[in-house]
Amino acid sequence: MQWIFFECAREGIIITSPDTTILAVNRAFCAITGYTEKEILGQTPKVLASGRHDQDFYRDMWASIESAGARRGEIWNRRKSGEVYQETLSITALCDDNGELTNYVGMFCELDEAVDS
Repeated sequence: MQWIFFECAREGIIITSPDTTILAVNRAFCAITGYTEKEILGQTPKVLASGRHDQDFYRDMWASIESAGARRGEIWNRRKSGEVYQETLSITALCDDNGELTNYVGMFCELDEAVDS
């Protein structure tokens, strides 16, 4: 039943392994980013980087996720076509019963129309 939500959600959803390898994406992810599931699986979310954020931004983002288990904020990403767009992104760290990290789940929605890079 949970996969129905995954596929029907209007928000883009991405599931990664602990090393951030992309394991699954939903239809909305593909519609927003322009990547097909086949193209994106096995990649990392770095493929979406817009170039608008520096290393400190990403370092702070991951430090927040590691300390709080989640982070929500705005980020600029890039579609397969090269268009840059702004989104609200929530990343949650999922752990097993022993507290071991098993996955990251990201959910996002686009904020504005795309802009040229």
